[in-house]
Amino acid sequence: MSPEIASDLLCIGRTKLYELLASGDIESVRLGSCRRIPMQALEDFVSRLRRSRRPPGVTAGRDDFGASEIGGGV
Repeated sequence: MSPEIASDLLCIGRTKLYELLASGDIESVRLGSCRRIPMQALEDFVSRLRRSRRPPGVTAGRDDFGASEIGGGV
């Protein structure tokens, strides 16, 4: 997906997204002159954020609505 779509999905600005890309926190690939971000890269990023906030012994899973972390839900 494009950086614009990825920043919309994460509810962050494009500048912040590019910072995360530059730091390696979110993976991206180049296709010619275009930068694209795999959906799995966003899911991995959100999973790492969620794991870093959980108390020990609590495992990641679905949210209260049964939706996956990104792109699902009501």
